[in-house]
Amino acid sequence: MYGLLHYETGTLQDMGPGWFPYVTSVALIILGGIEFIRSILAKEIVCVNFKLKIPLYITALIIAVAYAWPYIGAVPAIGLLMVSSGFINKDYKARWFFLSWAFIVILLLVFKYVLGMSIVLWNT
Repeated sequence: MYGLLHYETGTLQDMGPGWFPYVTSVALIILGGIEFIRSILAKEIVCVNFKLKIPLYITALIIAVAYAWPYIGAVPAIGLLMVSSGFINKDYKARWFFLSWAFIVILLLVFKYVLGMSIVLWNT
């Protein structure tokens, strides 16, 4: 909401730093409204079994990768994040890990060499 109100968005041709927070805020407001309406219209109430261990594991994993990123680079850090988060899923398939990791590496290469962003891909 802060980004929606305070950042300069610019135009579609010359986007400012507030464009991403603006679009994200609007999308979250719309999704929140949809979920609110769905919850009111629900015929039955379903209680979901919530395990606190999984969100704590994911939060710790994200924090660890954020601290490791400057030392190991983007490619190993994202691979570490994906492999570690795969341990949560019982149906984890290594094939999908390699496919999605390859896609992310290609995106990182595009960001660095095509768009000219300063991303440290890996430290040597």
